[in-house]
Amino acid sequence: MSDEKSKEQIEQKLLAGCLRNEERSYFKFYELFKAKMFGLCLRYAHSEFEAQEFLQEGFIEVFKSLKNYNNTGSLEGWVRKIVLNVALQQIRKNSRRIKVLPLKEEIYERDIEYNMSDDDFIDKKKVLRCIQQLPEGYRTVLNLYAIEGWSHKEIAESLSISIGTSKSQLNRARAYLKKELESKSVAYNEG
Repeated sequence: MSDEKSKEQIEQKLLAGCLRNEERSYFKFYELFKAKMFGLCLRYAHSEFEAQEFLQEGFIEVFKSLKNYNNTGSLEGWVRKIVLNVALQQIRKNSRRIKVLPLKEEIYERDIEYNMSDDDFIDKKKVLRCIQQLPEGYRTVLNLYAIEGWSHKEIAESLSISIGTSKSQLNRARAYLKKELESKSVAYNEG
């Protein structure tokens, strides 16, 4: 039996147990998906504490909605979508509106090029910390566009901002992130 088929069977067994309201199945279901969903939450949160809140609220919503899962598509993808939507709802609720923060130097609506040699090394934890330090609007748009693959139109509709603001936030996020990573890399290499 293939690993994918085995994973699917485990997921279906846990889903059935949760639908029967079995506490052990809820726990195992949570354990199966928590690491990936926590990683998702970390990218949208300002801190680990906030990510934990997103994760907890996300799983509450997942468990409330399990009866609505119709076995189309992957269960993990379905869980991911709910957790992401909960994180976005929390961001909207906490900030009421995505703030547009100006950078000191003007960023025009253009793609920023990243030239990296094979000798360059990116520390994932350093990148995650830099992403978490981004202003909320930058961080949210960057994640939705670059990681989730949303269009600027989808982002604008979801966050109640204009398409131009979405594009601007993305470019500013990229510039801010690039500047932060370069400064941390320089400081790291000098030390």
